Amino acid sequence: MSAQQAAAEQALPRARSAPWVVLSYLAIGLAAALPRVLNLGVFLSGDESQFWIHRSAVFLQALRTRDWAATAISTHPGVTTMWLGSAGMLLRRALTDWGWLQDQSFPTLLAVLRMPTALVHVAAILLGYALLRRMLAPAAAALAALLWALDPFVVAFSRVLHVDALAGTFMTLSALAACLYWHHQRRARWLILSGVAAGLALLSKSPGLALIPWVGLVALLAQRSNVRTFERSNVSGAWSFVVPLLAWGAVAAITVFALWPALWVSPLDAFRQIQIGVEAEGAQPHMMGNFFLGRQDDSPGALFYPVALALRLTPWTLLGLLLLAPAWWRRRALERRDLAALACLALIVVAALTLFPKKFNRYVEPIFPALDIMAAVGLVGILDFGFWILDLSAMSAISPETILAEFP
Repeated sequence: MSAQQAAAEQALPRARSAPWVVLSYLAIGLAAALPRVLNLGVFLSGDESQFWIHRSAVFLQALRTRDWAATAISTHPGVTTMWLGSAGMLLRRALTDWGWLQDQSFPTLLAVLRMPTALVHVAAILLGYALLRRMLAPAAAALAALLWALDPFVVAFSRVLHVDALAGTFMTLSALAACLYWHHQRRARWLILSGVAAGLALLSKSPGLALIPWVGLVALLAQRSNVRTFERSNVSGAWSFVVPLLAWGAVAAITVFALWPALWVSPLDAFRQIQIGVEAEGAQPHMMGNFFLGRQDDSPGALFYPVALALRLTPWTLLGLLLLAPAWWRRRALERRDLAALACLALIVVAALTLFPKKFNRYVEPIFPALDIMAAVGLVGILDFGFWILDLSAMSAISPETILAEFP
């Protein structure tokens, strides 16, 4: 068989599956977009009305007057939120000037203000799906993207001008791209994508800092593993561990510096503001108190976030996480590494949040996309396990040795 014939035979299945791949992207895009953009202006959250709308207006004014130091406004730091809020304000003015926005009621203006944030989440889910298709089986990747797109807790915070969902979206993209680089394909584009997304997560909210030790751990374990991808790559130990980490950190730092103008003129003041915010807010119970397990508790203990997760997870996600254990050993080695890495990131975030006395349900939102991805693998894996049992039953008439050979 000639090389041209072999290439043609390999291209034929891809050509046949191309329409289904396009349809899967359309379905996931609609699943992500519809709950995020429909009726976007029918409610207003307290943090938006008190903080983020005003902060976005101040941020936009600082950009217009080139008062770069004035862009250090929030201790979160919430820079991505203010960029997107500013984009919403510019979009509203442009649509009004062009005569395309006749309705000037508050719900309509609020919907336009939030629209860039909602669309960023939709685009990120589609990008995440593209990454997942390179890491998981097609069915698991599609289900993972759907669970991520339709998770009600994630959707709720993806519809408002706030920081938690943006931090979670960018952290998930960074983690997926990092897993793709260190576990699958050592291509510079995955490392750059992970670094850029990490920088955006850091600009969104402080839990993005969890990516720093997590990426170091992923790189270290990948360096010490004997994954076949690395065995075939004749790279030095320094390049396969230290240099990519430094490159990842440099890309993240450049992203943070480029998108936060306050760092251009007064970086120490900007970082000091974040430090003060962490010490003043995170290290102290919430000023309005808290409520946990049926009683007032200003500083809930270590059970707070496990209980919050159990109550906030959808039944499908919870079932998938429970089914992940029996389906674990039916997964490929690289898939298990990816899932273990995502679980490790979730544990790091929860452990870090537990150390602070100030606790809210929404603080743990950034790990929900990772949990949805793991749950999808559990749901698909248990179906594969069931089909495998049926296949073994059908083969039982052949020989006992054949059946035993199927077991891992």
